[in-house]
Parts: sequence; C-alpha cells; structure tokens
Amino acid sequence: MAEEIFIKIIILKSMTTYNWLRPFLVFLLSIASCGVYSQEPYYPDTVWQIKKPAELKMNQQIIDSAISFAVHNETKTDYDLRVADLKAYVNEPGYKIIGPMKPRGKPAGIILKNGYIVAQWGDVIG
Repeated sequence: MAEEIFIKIIILKSMTTYNWLRPFLVFLLSIASCGVYSQEPYYPDTVWQIKKPAELKMNQQIIDSAISFAVHNETKTDYDLRVADLKAYVNEPGYKIIGPMKPRGKPAGIILKNGYIVAQWGDVIG
C-alpha cells in the first residue's frame, strides 16, 4: 500500500514538472510543419516540368558526374539483340529466334526530384 502511494506521488510530481513539455512540443511541431506544408506539392501529368538542379538545391557537378558515369558504364550487350540473344542461349539445344527483335538503343536515363525532371540523356521518349 505504501509503495502504491509512493508511486502515485512520483507520477503526479513528474506530471506537474513536465506539464509545460507537451504544449511546447505541439508548438514546435506546428511551426516545423508550416515550412513543410506551405509549398504546394507537384504531381506531373502528361507533360513533365523541367527544372535546373540549382532550383531544387542539387549540385550540378554531381548530376553531370552521374550522367557521365551512366553513359560510360553501360551494358556490354550487343546493340543487335539478335546476336546478344543467340549468345545468351548458345547452349540451348534447338534454340532459334521466332519473331522480330528490335535493336538496342544507346544509353538513356532521367534524373527526377520531387516530380521534376532535373536531367536526361539519350532517347528517353522512344
């Protein structure tokens, strides 16, 4: 019984000591969320908007180096996919290509941030 009273006193004392904490945290969170929700979110539709990396607080040099890396480290697969396909299945007995195969395109890619196109290279539309 005495322990129960002692625990209740400690709980009540701690609640009164930190009574200011809850309103303070609510105040801080409401101020922090104002900056986050003050901007209208952008959702691209059929036409995507293009922005420069600086507009989205991105480093142009890093974007350029990522594009250079992607272009210089593309797959070693043949551009003629018929040849690539036959090389891949050379050990399969009786394998043959039945339908047409399109040629593989050059390296292509796109960098997005918050729904905006920051950079693109190659034929990204085709």
